[in-house]
Amino acid sequence: MPQRALVLLFDAALGFAIDNARYRGDAEVSEYVASRDLKRLCDIGLMEPHVARRGRRYSRSEELRALRESVGISQPVEDPYDVIGRLGAMIEPRFPGLDD
Repeated sequence: MPQRALVLLFDAALGFAIDNARYRGDAEVSEYVASRDLKRLCDIGLMEPHVARRGRRYSRSEELRALRESVGISQPVEDPYDVIGRLGAMIEPRFPGLDD
């Protein structure tokens, strides 16, 4: 598996659907290379192809979903803006050169 496919697999593991155009843009590869990589990921059982109205889309396989759940966070991720808001109330911003 090429290293360029890691971002694709990460997104797929999180449940995002992928298509050839998106993978080409993310990995900066040709249509041929993207098709070959996606086919290989399907062949080894990490992705599943689905025929869509406007082309083929790919989603995570059951094996990739199970792998994601086995190493995933068991509780929902906190909204980062809420965390920043709470921290902002506790931490006073410092601006070098202006706070002297």
